[in-house]
Amino acid sequence: MKKNVKKVTIGVLSCSLLLTMSACTKKRSAEEVLQDSLKASAKQESIDATGKIDCKIESGKKSSSSSGSSMNLALDLDLKGQNLKKDPKMSLKMNINMFGMSFDANTYYADGYSYTDSMGTKQKEKVDTKELQKQLNSMTGQSSLPKKCYKDVKLTKEDGNNVVTYSIDGKELGKYLKQKSNKNSKGTSNSTLALDDVNIKSMKGSRTLNNKDLPLKESMTLVVESKKKDTKNNNMFSGLTNGKTTVKIDMTYHNPGKSVSVTLPKDLSSYKLQKK
Repeated sequence: MKKNVKKVTIGVLSCSLLLTMSACTKKRSAEEVLQDSLKASAKQESIDATGKIDCKIESGKKSSSSSGSSMNLALDLDLKGQNLKKDPKMSLKMNINMFGMSFDANTYYADGYSYTDSMGTKQKEKVDTKELQKQLNSMTGQSSLPKKCYKDVKLTKEDGNNVVTYSIDGKELGKYLKQKSNKNSKGTSNSTLALDDVNIKSMKGSRTLNNKDLPLKESMTLVVESKKKDTKNNNMFSGLTNGKTTVKIDMTYHNPGKSVSVTLPKDLSSYKLQKK
């Protein structure tokens, strides 16, 4: 009898312990899943992704009765990168459609140089290692915005995978980009984005994640409006009056977290050094 009571007691205690441990396991919020995903992406040393970018630039439309003008730009891209943290090697192949024309533009990074092959011209340029790392971080989604920039974060399931959707606070994003722009400009007056002349109207995105919080699919839509005609800065918003630019990005990541081997063209030595 004592042995039976002992067994029952041990069983009850074991069950109680399991239940207690389960109760203490915290379920992650949507915000936590998003931040964990961004951190996981930041640790990646390789990337293999394909995607499409659609850009529509509208200008001169002052009211519903005026037609204005618009330009559409579409890019199909194939991106591969390895050793992104130490000795990066990268291949970015693009097909660009604009003004009814279609052409290829391929860029490669290796050994401290950027190689460009487009429209019959092959050139190479020495690249600053730190600047290259910033570009890689931006292109591979390894850089994240401050938490206060994200809002309306929601978490759902799709085929057993977490799907996190979010919006970006335009004002907070504008402040953040302006701070980074001022920091990187090193006292120069021109800003690449001319942030004083544009308004980030909206930015929304979604990430479909695997069981390691790495993105399998990602989409983003950005709408930027020009506040006034910009003639001082040389950028994509220059000369636009009442302009609006809408950018849609859809990416698919292949085997996230796995190592990637980048194959570079054999004729890189024939690329001509671009003079600055």
